[in-house]
Amino acid sequence: RCAERAAVSRALGTAQARGGTALYDAVAEAVPLAQKGVERKKALVVISDGEDQNSHLGLREAQQLIRESEVLVYGIAIDPSGRSYGSSYTSANPPSSSPSKPTSSTPRPSPFPGRKPPASAPSPAPVAPPPVIASPRNYGGSSTGVNALRSLTDDSGGRTEVIQGPRDLDPATAGIADELSRQYFLGYISTQPKDGKWHEIQVQVRKGQFHVRARKGYIAG
Repeated sequence: RCAERAAVSRALGTAQARGGTALYDAVAEAVPLAQKGVERKKALVVISDGEDQNSHLGLREAQQLIRESEVLVYGIAIDPSGRSYGSSYTSANPPSSSPSKPTSSTPRPSPFPGRKPPASAPSPAPVAPPPVIASPRNYGGSSTGVNALRSLTDDSGGRTEVIQGPRDLDPATAGIADELSRQYFLGYISTQPKDGKWHEIQVQVRKGQFHVRARKGYIAG
């Protein structure tokens, strides 16, 4: 696995972005690949501004594909403006990061979740403030893009977090990795007919100081 990670790092280091973004098509290809994993828990992390220009599939089709799978989808939306932003993180112990300090060079973040941030990057705060939901006024990019990412992530039980730039990628991916290591599996047998439709569900806990984030529903079929 170390050799595979090194190969991926080298490939990402030489990759050059060009053309438009086909976000929904990329998600549609990545979800089946994630489902083939040997581990029971399967997750996909999408790093994007949420905008799509070149996909053949639409948002609803990508959303339906995710709903039909058991893959947890997380989104990291990068706000290029550098203005204040919020996060859709709503678990009991949300991660947070301090504002990035000005720098003369742009760091290259690790592509792998859970890696420790570079020494010059800010560390996540040990105790996070109450979650703040990002609004179109706070997001320097397109609010439509953030909402699109949340449409892809929230139904699966994942989330979308808005960050300011590359320096925030390490804390964001580390928070996702930590969350994935603390999750529980709950299941039940539905009495609903196998009609192929989306049925909403809600998971609650008795103690009010905890907030549960889980799948918002399932496809009966």
